[in-house]
Amino acid sequence: MDSALLRRPLIGLISSRPQCLFCLTSVARRHESSTRRTKHRLNIKPDSSFIQSKNSPNHDHIIFNPPSSAPSVLYTPSIFIPKEDKRKQLLASIEAQTKPTRLPPVIEKFKAMGVRYHLTEAEIEEIYTLRSTDPFTWTAPKLARKFNCSTFFVRMCCEASEEFKEQEKKKVEEGRAKWGVRKMRAFEDRVKRKELALRDG
Repeated sequence: MDSALLRRPLIGLISSRPQCLFCLTSVARRHESSTRRTKHRLNIKPDSSFIQSKNSPNHDHIIFNPPSSAPSVLYTPSIFIPKEDKRKQLLASIEAQTKPTRLPPVIEKFKAMGVRYHLTEAEIEEIYTLRSTDPFTWTAPKLARKFNCSTFFVRMCCEASEEFKEQEKKKVEEGRAKWGVRKMRAFEDRVKRKELALRDG
């Protein structure tokens, strides 16, 4: 009685869904006709020039199978043409007649701007006056553009006032206050690395 109850669901599943089971088994099935058809298509007959004739020797030999057309003279590389050949002279004359192609100008190697002593004492005095009177308007980059010199030279000539330095320091601190934890940690690591590098040097 118990075995009959156990067999009943399995028999019901097989009888109720025969199409589903057939689909599962038919996917991996391969018929003999399909295998034979594939082998027949791959069995290509070799060219007649590759088939050995009755008169051919039994040992290995070179098969001469020339191309369908003879090689053209135009495709002969110049390295294989003799020096006395007329074709080389013709090629040289054709190259001489053709106009040279317009190429872009040659980019010269970048040359760093050297030290220049073009500023006079009056101009240096003017830099000092402008920087000391109104440092907020006449910043170092602006003075460097005006007098065609470097910002390092401007800062070397005259130092900014303490008021200007304090205001710039406040701006930097306000900007750093907006930083997140990761950015602040990266900045502190950079400062530490710089201190260690200067200490080792």
